[in-house]
Amino acid sequence: MILKQRAHGAFVADLSNAKPGHSASPHTLPPELRRLYTAELILGKGAFGCVVKAKRNDLDQCVAIKVMLPEKGAFEGKENRRLKREAEMHQLFMSKKC
Repeated sequence: MILKQRAHGAFVADLSNAKPGHSASPHTLPPELRRLYTAELILGKGAFGCVVKAKRNDLDQCVAIKVMLPEKGAFEGKENRRLKREAEMHQLFMSKKC
């Protein structure tokens, strides 16, 4: 349990201190994603988190991962609506309609 708490603390600190254009540390991604991806570069940072360029460990494939972290421990009302709109836009871009 202590190791999980330390890993989460390192993740939150790294995400909070991330700067666009800087190299990403191993702690930039949550532990579940670190098994699949290696973080390489911070592409951008916004109100909810940051976008990280990462490489998939089992393939020679680069991806962009948006990591979001609520300031108050959980997203609420207005934030949830904004995230839902963003998810809908992402679906549109990923579909063949766009």
